[in-house]
Amino acid sequence: MKLSKVSSLLSRVRKVVAFFHRSTVAFAHLKTNQARLDLPKTKLKMDVVTHWNSTYDMLVSYLQLQPAIYATLVSKDVQRNESDVNTLSEGDVRSLEQLLEILRPLKGATEVFCEEKTPTISIVAPMLHLIRSQMIPLEGDYGLMKDVKEVVLTDLGKRYNSTKVKHMLHYSSATDPRFKTVPFLNDEEKSSVFADLATTVAEYSDRHKVPTLVKEVPQDPSAISDTPLPDLPDLPNLSNTGAAGGVGLPPVKQEPVKVPKQTDSSGSLSNLYWDVYVVKMDPPPHQEQTKSSLLSAQEEIEKYVALEC
Repeated sequence: MKLSKVSSLLSRVRKVVAFFHRSTVAFAHLKTNQARLDLPKTKLKMDVVTHWNSTYDMLVSYLQLQPAIYATLVSKDVQRNESDVNTLSEGDVRSLEQLLEILRPLKGATEVFCEEKTPTISIVAPMLHLIRSQMIPLEGDYGLMKDVKEVVLTDLGKRYNSTKVKHMLHYSSATDPRFKTVPFLNDEEKSSVFADLATTVAEYSDRHKVPTLVKEVPQDPSAISDTPLPDLPDLPNLSNTGAAGGVGLPPVKQEPVKVPKQTDSSGSLSNLYWDVYVVKMDPPPHQEQTKSSLLSAQEEIEKYVALEC
């Protein structure tokens, strides 16, 4: 973090933690003081630059064991072996507590984004809004707390700024039932997101409509030809019962009918019955016309948003 006061404070904490990691005498005294003061049986953690949240975890472990750390560092046995390690003042401890409070929502955000079992892109926009709202300096904030919040806000302001990225994040949140009302956007931004989403759905629907073959037939029944079909010839007696004098025929071996494989994949009906013909007829007067894809998409989105999950 680009704050000299924070960097100096973290450096001193690291120095104390490193001392207990390398000194067996100090570590033994620390465990004894932990038990005597009835503190959690945990170990001091050292932060690692490449590990997210490691600084937060280091501060948590330090503050949990701070009474035992102080008691150990002021003992004569430890001071005799190490005089370069100093305890933190009460002001330093208060600064650590303030820093920990600021880092807590950032730790929660990174844990959510590290989830591997569920997609997380829809959470990015609402999470950014939540973090920014928590980083706005309050009237009671001063000194270190105010400075750290301003640094975090400035850093977040440089991320996810492109229009394309914003649209992608907003669309992802709008299609996630948990954030479908996009409460982190203002009314104008909400209207823009849902309008663009409806347009995208309508365009996709129009591109993927299944074409049908339309065969026009006359509406006037009198226009249909009533020419009678020619008479069919009489069929011979094919009974295979010899007792009746009929001509005996051997039984016919039935072969399975081979249906030619269709290559047209325009729809389920065409796969079953080849070409699908729909009779084209003019709609009667005052009949409601088919809704456009855009209107249908807008209505579906309104129902989706209003539906309680």
